[in-house]
Amino acid sequence: MSKTSVYKLLDNLNEYSEALFEVFYYLENLEEFKENVEDSLRQYFYHTYLKCKRNYKAIMVLVNLDDEDLKNGYVEAIPLLRTLIESYFHLCYVTDSTHKEEVIRNYDLLNKYQLKQMLNNKVGYKIVFQGQADKRMLKEIKREVNKVKEDDIRIFKDIHRFADKTNNLDMYYGIYKKFNSYVHYNPTTYISYGAMDGQENFNFGNMQHQPQRECEILYYIIEVALKVLVTAMNFLRINYAENWVFDLFTEWEDLRKEYRGTDLVNYL
Repeated sequence: MSKTSVYKLLDNLNEYSEALFEVFYYLENLEEFKENVEDSLRQYFYHTYLKCKRNYKAIMVLVNLDDEDLKNGYVEAIPLLRTLIESYFHLCYVTDSTHKEEVIRNYDLLNKYQLKQMLNNKVGYKIVFQGQADKRMLKEIKREVNKVKEDDIRIFKDIHRFADKTNNLDMYYGIYKKFNSYVHYNPTTYISYGAMDGQENFNFGNMQHQPQRECEILYYIIEVALKVLVTAMNFLRINYAENWVFDLFTEWEDLRKEYRGTDLVNYL
């Protein structure tokens, strides 16, 4: 693919990612967004949905950041891409009506397990007592949450298992696992943080733009964000959209077809 074509794709993806973000606002202004979530799932749905939205926006900010000290922000956006995917897995789980009781039970267990970690000072929290009543209450809470074992929340601890549970193994293998080396320290990824200076020396900090990598990251976040929106709309029983939303979704299909098979994107 020529350099001109790469930058044309990059411009198209940037423009599309900005337009797509407006669909989140469109969705949130619909009555169904406020009315069609039952009480038992409201906390989990709105939490996971908002986390997806904010992850998406944060990635866009990093990718488009014009800062001399943080060139090629798309590299730092990779961990957020994985966070976006994990949040999407949770959204899929929350919105699966066939396992509603299981979902509520498992998130309740997760909530208690996290509280257990806090109360037992496993995550750096310090409990301050105001009196005997606080101590008695804390004792009762501890008795309850200490019943929860790590095995009870295994589904959330094993992201591969969670991806399988939510029918997202293709995304897990195609995107999520692909970027393990960019999230967990890996010496082989040093090349993203500089460039060769002549024949022998590698110059850290000499960040050369890699439009192919930036295109790939943008492609992936758009793909995931669209799935977030479609999943939310299906869950909210929204079976209509204004023409501009429909046209935007159709435009993405055309864009995907146009660049299918290029050397820029290997997960479609």
